[in-house]
Amino acid sequence: MKKTAGLLFTLLLVGCGGPQKHKTEKLNLSEQTKGNTSVVVLGAEITPEFQEEILKAGIKLEGQNIIRLTGAASDLNQLNIPVKDSLDYLLDSEIEVSRDEASKPDADAIYVAKKEFGILDLWKTNPEADGRGVIVGVIDDGISPHQVGFQKTTTGARKFLAKTSQSTFSVYPLVDAEDGFTVEVKEGMTFGGKLDLNQDGTINNWKASVSLDGSRVCLDLNVDDKFDESECKGTFAKTGDYYLLPKKPTLAVMTEVDLVKKTLRVLQPEKDDDSHGEGVASVMAAHNSMGGGNLDGVAPGAQIVDYDLSELTNRPVENEYTLGTFLLAIDWLGSQGAEVANVSYSLFFTNTATQAFMSKALAQIIEKHNIVISFSAGNNGPGLGSLNRRLMYPSSTLVAGAYVPKELDERVWGTTGLPEEGRVVYYSSRGPGAGGAGPTLISPLSSLTHSSPNLGYRAFNGTSSASPALAGAATVLVSAIKQAGMKVNAATVVAALRLSGKRIANEPFVAQGYGLPQIPKALEIYKTLINGQNFQNISLSVNRGGLDGTAAQGIFVRTSQLTDSIETYRVLFTGELSALAPSEATTNLLTPVDIEYTKGIKGPKELWVAVSQSRIAVDVNAEEMLGDANEAFGEIRLYSKADKSLLAVVPVTAVRDLRPRTFLRQSLTVGSQEGARIHLNIPEGVKGVKVRARVVEGESSFLNLGTFTPDYIRAEQIAFTREFVMATPKPGHYQVTMLMNGGTERSATVEFEMEEINLKLNTDIAAAEGGRINISNLAQSSLQGELVLVREVTPIKSQIFNNKKDIPEITMNVAKGNYAVDLLPTAQYDMSYFYANCSIMVQNDKGEFEATDKATYKNDTDKEATLKFRCVPFDLGIAANDNLFWKLQISTIEEEAKVRFDLGGRLKKDFVLPKLGPGIYRVEYSTVFEAKRISLGKIEVI
Repeated sequence: MKKTAGLLFTLLLVGCGGPQKHKTEKLNLSEQTKGNTSVVVLGAEITPEFQEEILKAGIKLEGQNIIRLTGAASDLNQLNIPVKDSLDYLLDSEIEVSRDEASKPDADAIYVAKKEFGILDLWKTNPEADGRGVIVGVIDDGISPHQVGFQKTTTGARKFLAKTSQSTFSVYPLVDAEDGFTVEVKEGMTFGGKLDLNQDGTINNWKASVSLDGSRVCLDLNVDDKFDESECKGTFAKTGDYYLLPKKPTLAVMTEVDLVKKTLRVLQPEKDDDSHGEGVASVMAAHNSMGGGNLDGVAPGAQIVDYDLSELTNRPVENEYTLGTFLLAIDWLGSQGAEVANVSYSLFFTNTATQAFMSKALAQIIEKHNIVISFSAGNNGPGLGSLNRRLMYPSSTLVAGAYVPKELDERVWGTTGLPEEGRVVYYSSRGPGAGGAGPTLISPLSSLTHSSPNLGYRAFNGTSSASPALAGAATVLVSAIKQAGMKVNAATVVAALRLSGKRIANEPFVAQGYGLPQIPKALEIYKTLINGQNFQNISLSVNRGGLDGTAAQGIFVRTSQLTDSIETYRVLFTGELSALAPSEATTNLLTPVDIEYTKGIKGPKELWVAVSQSRIAVDVNAEEMLGDANEAFGEIRLYSKADKSLLAVVPVTAVRDLRPRTFLRQSLTVGSQEGARIHLNIPEGVKGVKVRARVVEGESSFLNLGTFTPDYIRAEQIAFTREFVMATPKPGHYQVTMLMNGGTERSATVEFEMEEINLKLNTDIAAAEGGRINISNLAQSSLQGELVLVREVTPIKSQIFNNKKDIPEITMNVAKGNYAVDLLPTAQYDMSYFYANCSIMVQNDKGEFEATDKATYKNDTDKEATLKFRCVPFDLGIAANDNLFWKLQISTIEEEAKVRFDLGGRLKKDFVLPKLGPGIYRVEYSTVFEAKRISLGKIEVI
């Protein structure tokens, strides 16, 4: 499942205390935008007076510690917002997310990660530390209380405690009646299609009633205008009651009543594609998932609260994955008592400046709610730097890379060839990301067979299963800490897990972090951290910037950028104590450490670490690190002198990025579930790279090829082919990757031959009839394909917007023809990661706008169509800011002209053009099979 878009958000923490006067500030939003605007606010105080003002203005308020305000911009601007220190706000826009969908291996195979975490050993001495006493939170597409794995814990206590969502479509007003309240439950159209709450195959309205105290709700699910005994139950959070639908008795709905707001929420039944959340929750904390006690999650004793992101709605802000969505969701889980939460969504959110802001926001949530949060690293490997949003996650969170054990691969996926210790699976996102770091830890993929309401038992994998497995391990640790009578601190729990990690062989730090956490060891480490015997974290920074110019936590060297054979770096270290450590530890703790360096790195061998800053200077010889290889992974490791434990690692990554001027040859070898990379340095002016691949050993049936951009974003991944073209629209570090998806004990070796595509357009002006253009091929090899001429679009309407204040949107009537919408910068912004995120909505006969999720529209009738053009700028580079101006441009689309292209190396040639209309044309080279286009420039046709 995937949703897209652009982003910016903020966070607020609400102070406590008695009544007090607050200074107030106002928003300054553009009032040109039609419809409602949603804004996330930082620094507000939720006072009774403010709540009353919001109510009178008809503005929607969401959240307690994080707030989102939705209403007309003019009404929002009139609010007098109480602030504690200062007010900050940003429009809450979408982000792009992805999840790894469930695979389908042997249905009888069951595999959960307890053994790799050492949990089975822990239970020999701490049998009750199975998650009992801990509430865990799930943010996903929802779970059902009717599924067997979510009914009882290992102690027989109720498993599933509470559920909510951001959708208000199925929230209905209470109408006063003689003995309580009546409710009209309305079904209808949403962005996701028709919502048929009772699943009877029709869309209609039906009645409900609520008792005066809100404790009992009756739903007329069979629409017979009366309430049967089975249709009257308690609210879910208070009683655990739920309703089975008459027409589909495997599906359940639940209710919640808010007597303050006088509303009834009917929690929607699970949909056919809602299996991701079931899988996540099953891996994390299910108990008796197959009904016979033979299948438990990692922490089966824990209880669950659920935030459902998939409920249908007709409100745009509720239909989007925004940063506000995730922050509000985590905040709600914390308010429900969750001590551990899992987010198995990859947030495609690479702007480093905004990542740093998100990190600060998450750190504040963690501190307020004392909650451990586990995120999946993502499934964007095997490119280096594919964990390109690493700055988003503070050191007090867990970021889970995906590890595949040998036993799992053979028993569940039928794959052989893994080393005995297993390996980090090829698709797991890895560093050096922004800041130079990788995942915190790795976690085993868990092929936990789980049940979903409509699809039965399924298997579940990917980093989406690794993250809840790690969250489950954290839950077991929290449970053990409570069993031992110790206080729990979320950041210290994360630190103990990190420091307990067991590294696996032949995997770099940027891929596995501190390795596999060992829960028995983590419990002992936790004791030393809260006693102030050791630092829970040694923060580090390198004096040279990371991949994106950010403060670095690692060293990344490209040989193409070296000015000397040896480069010197300064690394700063600062000890951080647990919040539970005795106050005197701040002055008393001084930790002597031994420093170990891998090949090609030299520096001092000893150091003292304290809460004040200490530093070392190191020399890095990239050529010595690399030898004959094209990449090398070194480390600077800090060990405690006292117990020889690993305290911190500074990753050092070196790559030999060569320019493929003429027939650059390199080979890659991969084994089962493994990925490898070739690194290229592409200068300004090079349009692309032609890549040929030849299998030298093994076979190609399990192989995939891919490319990564200088922004460390995967551009494509394709099945093995003998020839393809990589577009290089800007200079920088590109990667060609190869992976083996599954496989056997046989490895595969492929020889690659790469050459720059260097085409030069020599013509500026051509005739409309009988025109010619001249092109030079400056490279050595010949190229075949097509020349594509695209007339520049004709703008028919445009408008300037400010993305801090506006949501760019234009509504207009259009005649027959093809139309497109685009968002263009008004100045030279840093658009490293830019995605315009434009879409067109079409008005139907009822006057409602229906989404198309496309930036183009064809009106093929003679009747005018009413269209709403909308763009949200998504994810700029670090040099950009959040207060930029854009041109929303609506244009007609012209047809293309194509000319067959065949040009030998080191030659130039005239190409005869078809008859063209006058105008400015883009000239593009298109490859033969992939239809991949490389821009050559523009010509004027007269």
